[in-house]
Amino acid sequence: MTILLWLFNMTAQENYDFLKNPVTFDVELDYSDAKIGGLPANDYFMLHHSDVKEYERIYKETMFPIFVRNFNNKTPNGYKIIPNSTDAEYKILVKIKRIDTDDGAASADIIIYNINSKEVLVKYSCYGKGDRWESFLSLSKYGFEHLGDDAGKKLAKQIKKINKPQTYY
Repeated sequence: MTILLWLFNMTAQENYDFLKNPVTFDVELDYSDAKIGGLPANDYFMLHHSDVKEYERIYKETMFPIFVRNFNNKTPNGYKIIPNSTDAEYKILVKIKRIDTDDGAASADIIIYNINSKEVLVKYSCYGKGDRWESFLSLSKYGFEHLGDDAGKKLAKQIKKINKPQTYY
């Protein structure tokens, strides 16, 4: 997967033409290169939690629906994430870059590609601010809410732009 993403990064061009008609997206959260509190995600989980796999599972199951809900709330009808969709032609890879342990803020790269051809169509970065003083898991929820908002808003802006009626003089 890492080599594949490296190749994606080398060839990615921003091409929003696929948004001219409503599309559904499958989605995947990737923590492989994430830093949590400045540490690689696996190191953070090992240091702070006795059962790493269980904590990772809970963390992913908790953050995933929050991101999807907030993303879908920001995009127009017909442009939605449907997790595990067999009909989706496109996939959104949410490559988590960083999660702060002091406030739960999160940043990620959003990579949208065609599932069949593996062609990367769009790549952009987004940020979700954390804003509450609670447990780290609760803080992260706020970060992922804002991350989903930011990712959805940025795509919605492009959807609006690509579908704007042309004016000819």
